[in-house]
Amino acid sequence: MPSSDSGARGLGEGTSADDIELQRLTDEDLHPRTNPENPLGSCCTRPCCTICSKSPERSRQLNDWCFTPAWWFSFIGGYLLLCLVINLVCPAATISPFYDIGGDADAVALFLCVSSAVIVGGSILFVRRREPERRQAGTVLAKRIAVLIAVYLVVCIPAYYSAKESLYHDVDGGDNGFATEFEFEGMDGVKLKGLTKVMYSSSSSGKDESEITHYPLVFLGGTGINMYGNVYAVRNFLYDWLAQVDEPVAFDYYTFSYRGFKPNTGHLPSEANIKGDSEHIFDYVKELYPGQRPLLFSHSLGTGPTTALLSKFGEDEEGGPACVGLAMPYSSMHQTINELGFYTPLILMPVIDGWNSNKRIRKMNENVPLVILSAGQDELIAPHHQKKQFEAAASNTKKLFYSEDADHNDLRTPITLNLLEHLKFMDSCIARV
Repeated sequence: MPSSDSGARGLGEGTSADDIELQRLTDEDLHPRTNPENPLGSCCTRPCCTICSKSPERSRQLNDWCFTPAWWFSFIGGYLLLCLVINLVCPAATISPFYDIGGDADAVALFLCVSSAVIVGGSILFVRRREPERRQAGTVLAKRIAVLIAVYLVVCIPAYYSAKESLYHDVDGGDNGFATEFEFEGMDGVKLKGLTKVMYSSSSSGKDESEITHYPLVFLGGTGINMYGNVYAVRNFLYDWLAQVDEPVAFDYYTFSYRGFKPNTGHLPSEANIKGDSEHIFDYVKELYPGQRPLLFSHSLGTGPTTALLSKFGEDEEGGPACVGLAMPYSSMHQTINELGFYTPLILMPVIDGWNSNKRIRKMNENVPLVILSAGQDELIAPHHQKKQFEAAASNTKKLFYSEDADHNDLRTPITLNLLEHLKFMDSCIARV
């Protein structure tokens, strides 16, 4: 049998000591099942790897593979797979089979999340205990899962705060547009301020006030705007009809700032209090105009409490609005946040207000006329939200006004492009007041 010296000479000069040792060891020495203390190692040893091999050479190849472009594609694929799994089991994700099924959906999703974590963790421990030679692979696999979750949270938390900031935020400044300030009582007795203004038709010029018919209107505005901006936004619904009507009429429109929005600061906005306060201002206006049904128009965030009102008055046709206008509505706030956050903040979604407008608008009274405005250049609420709202609405007389060139705050263009239909819609509103 040749000596180790002769073996080394046979390998040639420049051969490393590791190669000489590898040549000397037998397959049995290298196999982890028969020799767990294999000095050369049979696993990929870098923390980026989860694979074991019987061949030390293969392990070296796996080590060399770490942090290459192929490895990064693998890592990104694992991250996307993690996002997909969270989307599927989280009821806040609209692609989840548990979304919007009500009942114990949250409990079921939580059970699945916990069960999945237990199964994955238990499997790793089982493999480590039953097969000691795979301990290294099990440890590295656990580390890799932990890294994926850590990366997910690093992306998730900023996305969550950014998306939530876009949900409720106010602007500085603003004037009242020569409107009159009033005060009403909110859902829990809190005094809230609002603005009211009268907008007259062209035919009212020179007429005595007693000759003019007044119609009540409630407008619920969007985020990034308070009651001072609402005074101007609501006019987009009214200009054209007031310009062409032959009768001396006027709209008395009422709006308010949500809690946390100027001047109603000192309170935190939430779905519950915005919805409750919107119901109170609607009831407040109804009391001012006995025997009349107010028109109800809204924009962006305000379309959420509007659909909540529609759901509330689903069976009460007399108590509900004469008609409804929704400008750039969302199917649900969870879906909107998902899209703004690139479907990453799912694990924190339960703490975000859901505003499930699609579910609520299905319960509206079928006799209430409805118009929905949609903008092709809307970077906050994509047009498919308005399409879903239109399809879900229970109204027998509903219209969808779409403009490819309009953006989120452009209420005027969709109406102008569908002017004749809009005038008919306004006629149907007045007929029901």
